Amino acid sequence: MDELEYVSVSLTNTTRMTLTTNVWVGDIHVYDANSFITLGSYQMDVNAEEHHLDSDLSGEGSTNRVDLYSQIVWHSPPDGGTVISLR
Repeated sequence: MDELEYVSVSLTNTTRMTLTTNVWVGDIHVYDANSFITLGSYQMDVNAEEHHLDSDLSGEGSTNRVDLYSQIVWHSPPDGGTVISLR
């Protein structure tokens, strides 16, 4: 399990983040227009419903803040009901 699997990661103040392996995060936000994520050949799995990277608006948006937006895989919880996670 990745240490960031349930952590919300926020990039601000001209932050540059470059992946060196595949990673799971709880959520991702890139609030600053000068911040950027470089995925390269790696995949970022996000335990959240797809939203704009610079806000919580639903759907694809702000894709210019990452080099390969298609390599972000969003894992939204099922609609309604209860999610139980056992480890």
